[in-house]
Amino acid sequence: MRALSAGPLAVKDLTHIVGRPRTVMSQHLRVLREAGLVETQRSGRWQYYRLTRRRAVAVVQAALDAASGNGYPNA
Repeated sequence: MRALSAGPLAVKDLTHIVGRPRTVMSQHLRVLREAGLVETQRSGRWQYYRLTRRRAVAVVQAALDAASGNGYPNA
């Protein structure tokens, strides 16, 4: 989700950024799409993913930050 916060990316780009195999990225993106957090847009032969529902994305990002200890003090 952090990678997509900069803008739309194709699966091939995400695999390089995140360092996961294409099949794993596709599975994660499918789950995020089904949850309504990302949407797709086709351009030529590539499918690009981008974030949707900015408020929901902000909540998920805050949860990820809290889980990793980035920017949030321990309660």
